[in-house]
Amino acid sequence: MKKINWIALAALLVAGCAGSGKIFTEGKVVRLYNEDAPGYGDVRVTEVNLGDKVLFNVQDPTLQVFPAENPNGTAVLVVPGGGFCMLSYAGEGVDVAKELNKKGITAFVLKYRLNPMIKEDGEQASNLAELVQVYQTTYLKDLAVADKLPEEKEQRISWQALHTPCSPLAFEDADNAIRYIRSLAKEYGIKKLGMVGFSAGAMITLNQALNHREDTRPDFAGVIYGGWYEPLEAPADAMPLFLCSPVHDVFAAEESWWVYRAWRDAKVPVEIHDFSKAEHGYGAGKDGTAKDAWIDLFCAFLKDYKFL
Repeated sequence: MKKINWIALAALLVAGCAGSGKIFTEGKVVRLYNEDAPGYGDVRVTEVNLGDKVLFNVQDPTLQVFPAENPNGTAVLVVPGGGFCMLSYAGEGVDVAKELNKKGITAFVLKYRLNPMIKEDGEQASNLAELVQVYQTTYLKDLAVADKLPEEKEQRISWQALHTPCSPLAFEDADNAIRYIRSLAKEYGIKKLGMVGFSAGAMITLNQALNHREDTRPDFAGVIYGGWYEPLEAPADAMPLFLCSPVHDVFAAEESWWVYRAWRDAKVPVEIHDFSKAEHGYGAGKDGTAKDAWIDLFCAFLKDYKFL
């Protein structure tokens, strides 16, 4: 079964860094729950910050607000990825928010609930090495349920992601985040609200696009290196959708193509870009290749459909 090497990605992100928590001094940070967030029972862990880049053991979901200096009325909920066991909070969250700010877009970064990383001795993981250990010895066992799929269903990475223990909690956090942002519409001059998500965050964004209520429906969505398993149909109230990913994405590029076809067949605005020189997890990073233009392409798509 194909697995995303989230741990190698986390190691790359935090190499040479020491956590300081300074990243949360930028913009306003709002808790989504006044008390302890539900869903964990008696299991409580302490959030770990690896170099102001990667977070894990998140049980207290928040929104970090990045107002645009010259707002144009559009807001985006930014949802970083990390396999539902960590968050690439800087590269796929804060850095993306700041790039969107340059376009006049007010951004809100979602820190959503994750699967607790608890070692076999019952103690929580507290550093990268222990996170690797828990991922390999415990977390992957939770995903083994995918091996029990009925024979007529192909085993898909997206199916695995949707069936991790805490993915429903992350979906609830996205619902609550959208409701909260809409409650601030007057304060921030928000007229349109969309989402953009990365990897596991892309799964959260797609879940929102496919399964929502009237008050939690995003006006548009951006899905960055993520997809969905078949059979798949766009909902009756499907919103404009932008997708992009590496051509040889470890996530399985065909899963984003299936989403594209579902939206295209429903005659809903949709656009897809696959970059040949790109790797999973690029976020807002730039390396001189074509994928550096994805935020510009996303904003051009929004402009085509009068969101900018």
